[in-house]
Amino acid sequence: MRVLISGPPGCGKSALAEELILAYSSRPHYFATLPRRPVHAERIARHERRRGASWSLYEASGESVRDLSALRTGLSQAPIVLIDGLGIWLWACMHAHGSRARRVHLKSLHRAVLDTLESATSWIIVDVQPAIGLRMDATLRAQLIELHRSIAELPFTRTLRLRNAPQHDNSQSTLGG
Repeated sequence: MRVLISGPPGCGKSALAEELILAYSSRPHYFATLPRRPVHAERIARHERRRGASWSLYEASGESVRDLSALRTGLSQAPIVLIDGLGIWLWACMHAHGSRARRVHLKSLHRAVLDTLESATSWIIVDVQPAIGLRMDATLRAQLIELHRSIAELPFTRTLRLRNAPQHDNSQSTLGG
């Protein structure tokens, strides 16, 4: 199963992905990308309560090499992996580098993510739809739109775009903006 779920912040993308994964496997793996900061505490706690203890967890650090290695390991060992918040992770990785290196790093990271996903058989990606939702800088928005398009073109990949009104007020959320 290869699924890309996108939509506005707070519309239920993660909950839907979790339901799909639990219908597929009793040993799900969660690749968490939202940084553990006070501003995100409520959302992280809500996700953790919903998932429970049966999920294995990797919390992304924003260090692209280490995170990609962990993602590859998760994809090779778990029956299926939920990658929750691809855009947030790309933003964190992009901002770990100096401003001049960001564009080059983002393009190489884009390719590495695609190669990683292409080599795996079962994953679900949850991400904000780049054209709506979070405000982000133009470089990241363009790369995320291209990455979503490239992921959707991978063999056996299905895309779901949720359009529900947000369940929570995320109007103050920004990425790189």
